[in-house]
Amino acid sequence: MQLNEEQEEDSVNSVTPEEHADYIIKRLEHFIRSGKSVSEGMSFKKWQQMAKVEIIKSILQIKSETKKETSNSSLFIFSSAAVMVTIGFWGAAVSSGKIELLTFALICFSFGVSILLVTFWQRYKVYKSKKAKIERNYSLKRIESLNRRIKKLEREIEIEKKDREKQLEKIRDSSNSSLNNLCLH
Repeated sequence: MQLNEEQEEDSVNSVTPEEHADYIIKRLEHFIRSGKSVSEGMSFKKWQQMAKVEIIKSILQIKSETKKETSNSSLFIFSSAAVMVTIGFWGAAVSSGKIELLTFALICFSFGVSILLVTFWQRYKVYKSKKAKIERNYSLKRIESLNRRIKKLEREIEIEKKDREKQLEKIRDSSNSSLNNLCLH
C-alpha cells in the first residue's frame, strides 16, 4: 500500500499527538515491510534514516502550527494595544477640561502603552532566543567538525603507529640476525 504525499499531509493535519504517534509508527512499519523480502531485509541505518525523517516532519509541523497561533495572538495583542493608545490619545485631546474624560483617556493611553511594551519585550525575547539558537547550532557544527578531525587524526596516528611498529620489528629482526651472524663467526 503506497501512500502519496497528499494523503500523508491530510492524514497528519489536525490530529491528536497520540494519533500522530500511531501514524508515525504505521509509516515506519510500512517502511520496514516494504523493504523486506526473502533474500534481503532493511538495514538498520536505512530504518533509522526513515524514522528520523518522519519524526522531523512531525516536529516541524507542530512548530509551524504553534508559530501560526503565536503570530495570530501577537497580532491581536498589538492591534488592541494600538487601539487603546489611540483612544487614550484622542480622548485626552478632546477632553478639554473634563477631568473624568481626561482620567479615562490617560488610563486607556497608559494601558495601551504598557501592552505595547510587553509586546515589544516578547518580540525581543523571541529575537534573543533565535539568536541563541543560531549561535548554539554554529557551536555544535564547529564541535562536530572538530570531532571529525580528531577521529581522522586518531586513525592516522593509529596507522602511523602500526607502520612504526612494523619498521621497528624489521629493525629488530635485522639486528638480531646480524648479531646471530656475528656470534656464529
